[in-house]
Amino acid sequence: SLNLPFNTLKIKPLSSRWGSCSSKKNINLNVFLIGAPLWVIDYVIIHEICHLKYLDHSKSFWTLVEHYCPDYKKAASWLKQFQTKICF
Repeated sequence: SLNLPFNTLKIKPLSSRWGSCSSKKNINLNVFLIGAPLWVIDYVIIHEICHLKYLDHSKSFWTLVEHYCPDYKKAASWLKQFQTKICF
């Protein structure tokens, strides 16, 4: 398990992101994720948790994401395809 500590978790409407993670270890998730399938929501949560270890989109970051979410590319593609149907 990742078992990475975080400060706060907020679920709120975000104007242009599915989630975010700050250097202060605050995670925000977009409330509109409620319209996505659970496997896609899992990907976004894993993505943001991995930012607790790597605050970038480096190869190491994506390797960690893939370890916990092997189908992450499929989930990211789903979000791009359906984002206008569930939010923004």
